[in-house]
Amino acid sequence: MAISRYLQQREIKRENHPPIVIAADSMSQGSLVAIKSIPLPSELNTNSLKCIKAAERYLSLNHPNLASPVDVFIDPKTPGQIKLVAEFIAGESTLTASRHLSTDGFLNFLGQVCSVLHYLHARGFAHLDIHPGNLLLLPPTHTVPRWSLKLIDVPFLNLRAYLEYRDILSFSPSYAAPEILNGERFDHRADMYSLGVLLFQLLVGDLPFGSNTDISTSRHQDLLDDSRIDLITPEFLGPIVRKLLSPEQERRYTSAH
Repeated sequence: MAISRYLQQREIKRENHPPIVIAADSMSQGSLVAIKSIPLPSELNTNSLKCIKAAERYLSLNHPNLASPVDVFIDPKTPGQIKLVAEFIAGESTLTASRHLSTDGFLNFLGQVCSVLHYLHARGFAHLDIHPGNLLLLPPTHTVPRWSLKLIDVPFLNLRAYLEYRDILSFSPSYAAPEILNGERFDHRADMYSLGVLLFQLLVGDLPFGSNTDISTSRHQDLLDDSRIDLITPEFLGPIVRKLLSPEQERRYTSAH
């Protein structure tokens, strides 16, 4: 699709990630979209069948808790990159919005997170960058009387492709699983670990292994100390978070379902 379809409105800069361009879509009555640029492996050029198949898989993703993919295109001005277009979500970060949630509301939020992750995993995708800024909450409305979740920054490539083109993987170190930080083989259970970090942060108010954002694996090598788990309320979520935060993939939950 020609880039002239999109009229840039503003740019959102992000730490450790490429900026997001917010634009009006001329083919959708000016509705706002978010455009992200990602590196394109040389093998996946515009004439590559692999690139076409990847675009088809990306555009086929459809879930009520997912920012819907809209388009994929190449801009001649930025060779070696591909542009991903998704609906723009004007929601609140979970760190902010979670303060408004009751216990039932939080459990409903958790159910929505698990639902969208299960959807992605069942289709061979892993998000690999679960953190508060990528999980946005929309306030209740007359038609939807509860906080609604939208997962943004949907990956272009499926899990198998990211294992092949690992050098283009983008992640947030404070939420990343040990196997990603260590450069080891990973799978969808990396998302389960990141979910554990997020839940601990939302329930306790701090990251489980401290706020150091350096790509260091030392804080992720051991099981979380009991004294830290005891900070979690409601208490029944403590063992769940502990299992999610297991440094060994095989000890985590294998499914978000």
